[in-house]
Amino acid sequence: MHIAKRMFAPPLAAAVVIVSAGGAVAAPAEVRKSGYINELINDCNGEVVSVAGSFLEVIQFKPDGTMIGNVTVKGAGTGSDGNQYIYKENGQSVFAADGSATAQVMARLISKGSAPDSRALFRLTVFPDGTFELTTDSSCPADVL
Repeated sequence: MHIAKRMFAPPLAAAVVIVSAGGAVAAPAEVRKSGYINELINDCNGEVVSVAGSFLEVIQFKPDGTMIGNVTVKGAGTGSDGNQYIYKENGQSVFAADGSATAQVMARLISKGSAPDSRALFRLTVFPDGTFELTTDSSCPADVL
């Protein structure tokens, strides 16, 4: 059974997984590729969109203990009202040796027709003492390309 999610849920879940990865030591970059399947809700019209595509993650380990992770998701989908969409998600997480971390993700549903586009942005900052700050923004812009 698939559960429809708001556009913030997939990026936030990805950031939590990346943030919980912990410290890093210097090493070459790691590249992970996989398929991507998800159901999202277009916050601009309430339509449930089934998306399929590709997921790419590149993780770089720096000699100073910093780890940088970049995620790119590209896909296409059909909404419950029959509208066709392109899905794009870009994110970056940076983990410092002091235990702090930041993650920022932009997720976009771009209509191929007359349905409204939807954009979601969030930024998560985790401080060395374990406290955190989360900022989110969701909008229905006219041009998200």
